[in-house]
Amino acid sequence: MKKAKEMLGKSYVPCVALLCIAFAVCLLRLTIGIMEKNNISLWLSGISSEEIMPVLGAVSGFSTLSFFGFYLSSRKSKYRAVVALVSAIVSVLLMIEVGFAYSRQPEYEYFEIVSDDRKHEIIIKEGAFLLSGAGAFYEKTSPITMVKIGEYSTDDGYRPFTYNRYEIEWNENGFEVTYSFDGSGITKKETAQYVK
Repeated sequence: MKKAKEMLGKSYVPCVALLCIAFAVCLLRLTIGIMEKNNISLWLSGISSEEIMPVLGAVSGFSTLSFFGFYLSSRKSKYRAVVALVSAIVSVLLMIEVGFAYSRQPEYEYFEIVSDDRKHEIIIKEGAFLLSGAGAFYEKTSPITMVKIGEYSTDDGYRPFTYNRYEIEWNENGFEVTYSFDGSGITKKETAQYVK
């Protein structure tokens, strides 16, 4: 009985809390990953899955490493200061790594467009990396999710939606977009169908 009270003592509360946070964040990252594989993305008031995932990775890594740091430093050991210092260094390195991974991704811009009949909300994701440009069309299916319904590409990293060089024709099943391919007179057309 005395040993059980010691295990549930104050020194273990931060350990359990940090481990629960790390586990919950890992489950959330796994869920978002499965959704992405099925062309479903999160859309939280203008914040997309691509922006959320690195933050969740940093929180998960920091919580896990802090857990081990708290756990080992709360035990009677001559190495507890070393373990706490190593945990702090590793968590800082992990956050730097997540920052570099995030910075290597193309920068995306998002545009929200409502159909003429006001029944469908389309989100356009547009990005450029080196000499190529690309984007995707999503239909907003709930307050926090969107489903990919089409893609487009451009030349020389051109961004037609950023420069307002596009036209959309709506119909009952979807829409057709005519957009500038490279900023000159060359245009391309893409069609997308609404989610059923």
